Amino acid sequence: MKKDVLIRIKDRQRSAFESEGVDITTAGCFKGSPMDYKIEFPECFDGGNVCNTVLHVKDKRCVTMLRKGAYYSELIIEQDKRHSCHYITPYGDFMVGIYAKSVNSDMDENGGMLKMKYTVDYDSGYAAENEITVKVNSYN
Repeated sequence: MKKDVLIRIKDRQRSAFESEGVDITTAGCFKGSPMDYKIEFPECFDGGNVCNTVLHVKDKRCVTMLRKGAYYSELIIEQDKRHSCHYITPYGDFMVGIYAKSVNSDMDENGGMLKMKYTVDYDSGYAAENEITVKVNSYN
């Protein structure tokens, strides 16, 4: 199944020094079934940089976040596991560790919600804690 959807993303990030948040509403595409689906959407960053982002969710517990464009990253966010992931920005590329505290998906053919809480580390040190909520609504 493939359908056009409205996507609302709430992204909160906390580090030892600051907290910040971003709320995004965008049009996108939903493909798949509740147990194995992809959410695809464009993402704009500071300076007008644009990326195509794909969230691939498997078994409601593992999310692969793939960004292509001005930034490139492939992050694996899997419940109770740590993955080393590649991240490329216009300022350089590096490896980060992603440890998922929780991944919850409640999605069906009409939309639903995906929530992820994870920590990011690099050079074996804590960098930030992220919480992302993705709400998907069908246009129908």
